[in-house]
Amino acid sequence: MDNKKKKSGIQIFFDCAQLIIALFIPLAIIAYTVMQNNTEISIAQENRKQDLKIADERHEQEIILSTDEQEEAALVRYFDSLGKLLEKDMKLMNRTSIARFKTLTALAQLKSKRKGYLIRALIENKLITMNPGENLIIDLSLADLTGLDLSTNMLTLLKGANFRNSSFDGSDFSQANITYQELIVARSLQNVVLPNGTIFQST
Repeated sequence: MDNKKKKSGIQIFFDCAQLIIALFIPLAIIAYTVMQNNTEISIAQENRKQDLKIADERHEQEIILSTDEQEEAALVRYFDSLGKLLEKDMKLMNRTSIARFKTLTALAQLKSKRKGYLIRALIENKLITMNPGENLIIDLSLADLTGLDLSTNMLTLLKGANFRNSSFDGSDFSQANITYQELIVARSLQNVVLPNGTIFQST
């Protein structure tokens, strides 16, 4: 009798164990499937974020390249049109006015690096500087020269240039051959590096 009860108890135990296993396996499969799906969703979302980030960075780079190309084209057009004017009689007032207009327009379209190229070219061709008693060929008054950097490569000769009401914010004249009195007529000199190497402080 005791043996029968013992066998019956063992059978019940195995039956319960099989039932638990039978129930656990589907639950485990469901749990694994849910976890796997969540993992795949997370990976997909992360990949999507990375794709969007790469697309944004690529778009920003394309904008930068486009802007750079536009500036380069503007500078080329400027030098081309100025060269054509120089082939003619620059002493005529209308030609001088056109050259000034083209110069101010080009400066407004360029960033600091290419502004420096343009200004250096004008200096080397003696178009924006003058000796006492001479007339300026190109007057840079009112020009937008924000961020202009003339601090490297050569001592830039700017004596006699007219910068009245021009904007020089962030420009560097640490090696430019120009006086403080010639710069002070500018409209704005915020954070400008002066010829003596100091930074301009408004009073």
